[in-house]
Order: sequence, then C-alpha cells, then structure tokens
Amino acid sequence: MAVQSGALASELANGAPGCRFERMLTTKKTGMGMGLIISRSIVEAHGGRICAENNSSLGGARFCFSGTTGVSVPQGIEDDRVLEIRGVLNGTTNYILTEMQQHSRSFREALEEAETQGIAEPDPTLDLEGWDTASKILILAQALMGASCRLSEVSRIGIGPETESLIRVAQKTNRIVRLIGRARIWQGRVRVSVAPKIVSGDSPFYSIEGSSKAAVFRTKNHGEIITTARSGRDAISRTIFDDIEKIVRD
Repeated sequence: MAVQSGALASELANGAPGCRFERMLTTKKTGMGMGLIISRSIVEAHGGRICAENNSSLGGARFCFSGTTGVSVPQGIEDDRVLEIRGVLNGTTNYILTEMQQHSRSFREALEEAETQGIAEPDPTLDLEGWDTASKILILAQALMGASCRLSEVSRIGIGPETESLIRVAQKTNRIVRLIGRARIWQGRVRVSVAPKIVSGDSPFYSIEGSSKAAVFRTKNHGEIITTARSGRDAISRTIFDDIEKIVRD
C-alpha cells in the first residue's frame, strides 16, 4: 500500500474510494458486466456491506479480501460468531521490533536495517504510525464482526524511539513487544485499536518473528483459531490463491 500520509488523509476526508466503489457497484447491479476492482481503501469504506451483499444483490459475485489483510480467514468462521480478533499484521514493524529485541538495536538502527534489506518502504510512515495495521484489523472487524467505525476512529499508537523503553520493561520479565491490532466487543460496540503490547511466552505472537504475521480469531463455538503468514509477493499470492480455492470449493 504505497500511499503517502497526505494522500491517506485526503482519502479519509473526501471519501474518494467509496465514491468510485459506488459507481462500480451500481454498474455491476445493472448487469452491464463490469468487474469490481477492490483496493484496501475501498474495503475499509465498504467491506462490511460488501460481505453482507455477497451472493445476493451482487448477482452471485463472491467477495474475498485475504490479500488486503495479509492473513487468511479461517475456513467456516463466517458461520460462527467472532468475539475478538487480534493480530500482528504488519511485516515491517514486526521486523523492526524483532531486530530491536533479538540484536539489541535501537529503533533507528533497526529501521535502517529494514530499509537495507528492502523490507521497509521508501516512506515507511504508514507502517510505523500503525495505519497499515489499523486498515487490516478494521477490514477484518467490518467483515467478520459487523464493525461500523471508520479508519479515522481507530485508536492507534505506532512504534518509534519511544518503544525502546517499553522493550526494556518487557525484557525484565522475559517478555517481548509486538505491534498488535485488536477488535473486540465493548459496551455493545466493536472497538478497534492498534498499539505496541507486551506479550509473554504463552502468547501465540511470541514466536512470530521477522516479517511474519499472525492473527487470532476468538469465536463463540470454536474458541481461538490461529492463522499465520509471511510478508512478500509470494506470501500475498498464497493468501489470494487461498481465497480462490475457497470460492471454488463453495
């Protein structure tokens, strides 16, 4: 998602992705045969409604979104009630945090290493400030939990030099820090947040190192379901192929 911070702020303000989607959706409904081109910004704006209209007013079209979130949605979870979603969803920040904790690097040193390895984008602002994680957890929350909030309403704390002090606190008790997106039901609403969190050895995120990603889906009937993924083109291609396989099976 190579979007500059200013461009993101503009899209949040003017709703352009949503307007483009409305035109494409109207064309699809009128039977003119135009396909839908779904970007992450469109999914953020309309993901919940698209999922609700799957196989009904979309003329039988199927909508899948694993490529936008980086992790595959567990099979059959749509038939369950999702109570909470937590995830390490951004490979760049997880790589930086791993470097800081495993190799005692400062934030600046870890960021430079990520840039040298081609993991961090030329402008990593959206990753470091938590926008990318916020987008992904919001998409999952809209699609699986019926969240109605917008990206601008997500409580968001990213990582930076100040994260070094949190890491020092965690290391005193043999714990680590991960940037975690979370969607949960609180006071009757789905609340979505992003923040660096201290996790212990029994957490499923403890062993998620480097640019790897993972998500935990807590459901009413099946308990916790964990999915993992890696970053990069091959990994994203795998998640998209998983969606295609799902459509074929169904």
